[in-house]
Amino acid sequence: FYDALSLWAAPSSYVMSSRRALEEFPQLDADRMKYVTVFYEGAHNDARTNLAIAFTAASHGACMANYAEVKSITFDDEGIAVGAEVLDKAEPGTKPFKVKAKKIIYCGGPFTDGLRELSEGKDVKPVVNGSPRGPPPRPRRSRRFWQQLL
Repeated sequence: FYDALSLWAAPSSYVMSSRRALEEFPQLDADRMKYVTVFYEGAHNDARTNLAIAFTAASHGACMANYAEVKSITFDDEGIAVGAEVLDKAEPGTKPFKVKAKKIIYCGGPFTDGLRELSEGKDVKPVVNGSPRGPPPRPRRSRRFWQQLL
């Protein structure tokens, strides 16, 4: 997806084995590693993409809300999520309103575990690992190699 989003302006993403990853990135945690996906970061206007997604959804009948907080997830009799109770954070003093949905997708990035707690309970096992501080590891390559990419 990201390769297409950049119109293939950066080198393609790829998957490498754990053995090869340790050769290229010796600072990685070998005990927990199964494989590594390598992708190249680029500049991206995420606000423009988010607006394009929102307006496309609205053109297909979706409701849009900004500065809204999901307070709870609503379920049908079979335990399937069918909506949410949402609070408008832009208007102080308002009451939460209900939103019905055919599908619910957790697109919370680093806040996904918090969203999962709303539907799975406070004792849900976290699945989102925060990225380490500092720059991401780079493979051992010559300076000339990296300059050729630019």
